[in-house]
Amino acid sequence: MADVIPVGVVGGGKGGEQFLAILSQSSQIKVMFICDPNPAAPGLAMARKLGIPTHSSTDEVALDGIQFVFEVTGSAKVLAMLREKIPAEKLIDNRTAFFLFSVLNEVNRKTNQQVEKDIHDIRTQILASTTKNSEMLHAINTIANELRIVGLNMSIEASRLGQQAAGFTVIADKVQQSVLAVKNMAQEIAKVNSGMLLTMENVEATRKRLAESMTASDGTTSGGYPGAGHQSPSPTV
Repeated sequence: MADVIPVGVVGGGKGGEQFLAILSQSSQIKVMFICDPNPAAPGLAMARKLGIPTHSSTDEVALDGIQFVFEVTGSAKVLAMLREKIPAEKLIDNRTAFFLFSVLNEVNRKTNQQVEKDIHDIRTQILASTTKNSEMLHAINTIANELRIVGLNMSIEASRLGQQAAGFTVIADKVQQSVLAVKNMAQEIAKVNSGMLLTMENVEATRKRLAESMTASDGTTSGGYPGAGHQSPSPTV
């Protein structure tokens, strides 16, 4: 498994919120902190929900173990101050962050679309299987009923013939046993069918949640990456 990359985010406005939403979905990136002087910034609110430490300034943060710091305020003043504190190879400015954001978001969108397609295909296969099983179940029940009638007729005939129909009675018993076995088989198929229908319901619920997630993601990014137009006041870092 690849090492987890520790990163920090500077800027808790809409840009920081959207970037944090993308980064937090990665298993290979760990957001160690997010900074913004505005305690009510939406990015800080999201970070608190995700359990990510929030700060009002990078002065409060130990940067030694951080591999990359994303500046997402779009503020030239903030960027200039960060350049005095953070080595150039670790600092990713707003334009580069925007590019990475776009790439990550597109990959995430395409992955979700593929997953939704796979779920749809699985649902279709389950539906086809349950339909086929229902047809088989109907056929088995029909056979069981016919065998039951044959068995009853044979039992009646055996009773009428008395001792002369001893072999007939044995056959009638075997037919009745076969009817019972067929009924048990039908019950097992019905259980499997019910289980598949329940699985299909779960798959459909997952598909709906994924669709809602994709809709929310499209809504979040439809206006583009906010950047400087949504920076918090007092860009002290």
